[in-house]
Amino acid sequence: MIGLRADMDALAMTEHNDFAWKSGQPGLMHGCGHDGHIAMLVGAARYRLRRVILTVQQC
Repeated sequence: MIGLRADMDALAMTEHNDFAWKSGQPGLMHGCGHDGHIAMLVGAARYRLRRVILTVQQC
């Protein structure tokens, strides 16, 4: 069994920038890399699922 975990909360603060990836929710900011954490979690899960599928297909 493998467990994977990542944070996907936001900070309770207002962003003062005009970046394209700025939070769409007023008063919330994704300033701690949470988007990156989720991207890595999804990537790891996809990789693991593909490995399981390949292993089952070879049996």
